[in-house]
Amino acid sequence: MIRHAHSRPTPLRFVAALALAVPLLLLVTACDSGGSDDPPDPVLEMSSIEVGLQGGGVGLQFFVQADMDLNYRKVTVEPPPPFNDDIVYNFGDTFVIAEQSTPLQADDEAYTKVNGVWGFTFDVTSGSGSDTRQHIIGTSITVGGGQSAATDAGGMRTVDPRLP
Repeated sequence: MIRHAHSRPTPLRFVAALALAVPLLLLVTACDSGGSDDPPDPVLEMSSIEVGLQGGGVGLQFFVQADMDLNYRKVTVEPPPPFNDDIVYNFGDTFVIAEQSTPLQADDEAYTKVNGVWGFTFDVTSGSGSDTRQHIIGTSITVGGGQSAATDAGGMRTVDPRLP
């Protein structure tokens, strides 16, 4: 009697294959827990207010809130046209508690108001000690409905404390 390669498996072969497959499946499942042990990236919420500038004009002050405690290192501010140069604000590794509003400029400074999309790239860390994790996070905020006609050099200006 000749057996073909496509013969029907016997119950014994099926049980043997199952006995080998189940431990292998359990091993693969244990190694791939379906998720990462890394904590999630922080979620940042941006806001801005208009302020009066010394010498006249309107400026903007920007603020950020995070959903977790962070050490802020620096933020790169990317203003909309007509400004071509990014502005780097150095926090000096400032620890900020979750949900606390954090200014993105010194108290007596503001950005020249220009309508459009302002971009922000944050360099922050979360955790502490051996659990410290760096995050580079990009976000943006839209100011006004269109682009204003700014005529000065832009960038940072001094806030007039007498103006709202």
